[in-house]
Amino acid sequence: KRGNNTFYLDFGEGIPLVASNLILAMPRKCLSSIKSASLAEPEVQRMIQSVQPQPFFKLFLCYDQVWWNKSLTGRSITTLPIRQCYYWQIDEETGRAVILFYDDGSNPEFWSSILNRDRDSDVQDTWVGNRVPDNVKLEAHRQFAKLQDVDPDMVPKPYAASCASWSSESKFGGGVNFWLPKVDSEEIVDAIIQPIPDTRLFICGSAYSNYQGWVEGALETADSMLTKKFGLKPFLSPLESLKIHATNLSNKVDRVYFDLFVAAEEEPSDQEADKAWKNIYHSEEKKVEKSSVSWDGIGFVLEAQAKELSSVHSTQDGDYSSVGNTPMKISFNLVKLSRNLFGVVLPSRRRETVQKYETTAYNLLDKAQSAAEVFKNSKVTVNFTSS
Repeated sequence: KRGNNTFYLDFGEGIPLVASNLILAMPRKCLSSIKSASLAEPEVQRMIQSVQPQPFFKLFLCYDQVWWNKSLTGRSITTLPIRQCYYWQIDEETGRAVILFYDDGSNPEFWSSILNRDRDSDVQDTWVGNRVPDNVKLEAHRQFAKLQDVDPDMVPKPYAASCASWSSESKFGGGVNFWLPKVDSEEIVDAIIQPIPDTRLFICGSAYSNYQGWVEGALETADSMLTKKFGLKPFLSPLESLKIHATNLSNKVDRVYFDLFVAAEEEPSDQEADKAWKNIYHSEEKKVEKSSVSWDGIGFVLEAQAKELSSVHSTQDGDYSSVGNTPMKISFNLVKLSRNLFGVVLPSRRRETVQKYETTAYNLLDKAQSAAEVFKNSKVTVNFTSS
């Protein structure tokens, strides 16, 4: 409860704690379990209930020897409850291997039904704490063998297994939260940080972010809360928090293409630009909807590529850091798709580029501080924001 700009936190044990600022870094189910008049306010509840928890499940099987095709790498997908199967690297010395199964959607509930209910309520911190009973281990082995089209009794069984189950019955209500239909996520992301304007109550975490299910979402909302509400300097780089939003797209433009290029060492001269820029396999396409298109997560892509391509060095005090100043070029292509008289896109016809715009990635930081870039030919306003 709160009173006189002070929060009183009663955990049911001992003397209640007192706080002048209260930060709740929690998903929906945890927030809903707190008894508080502040959280019970209708507007706050509207924001808290704007997401839906989704169950997740991971299970690891350990084998003394590989009995499946050793050339298998990456991932296999099946309609069996193991759903996604990841082939991890085989230990060259021992020949042992680990298989990871990863489930979402309705499949986690299958595993919850055969796990001990008490065991399913929490994910422990250690492998031993998450070990599964034999019936679960053998069922996962049976399904994996079926995926490989072999008799499960004719191949070696796993010697160990462990799982992490974020079911609907767990304390978090699931492993991730997703926006409900028709929710204005942009409005919620900004408002829920401080859901009651005159109260020092704050909510952050990936559940109410632009990157639900990823640690980047938790970092983004925490950074936004600390900079906007506590006056701290951002711990995310300006490039990481970059957002691009194009509006007022005319009927000339159907799609917007975004391409990222880099120069390995230094920005090439105009004469060498075509040869020196290296395409680093990152390209995105956005369909124009309601005269708008956005790239909210592009900053993380730019920063990640900068760090990947930059040299890693050690300072005198042993602190390793990435040099995030690799020159990068971004390219926007505003495209009109060729259509017939009935409005159907003609796949055999070439796309018509209405307008193209290029700049270097770090120059975007200047754009974030200045006026929007206007694409005159296509009547598009592009805003670069770093918030």
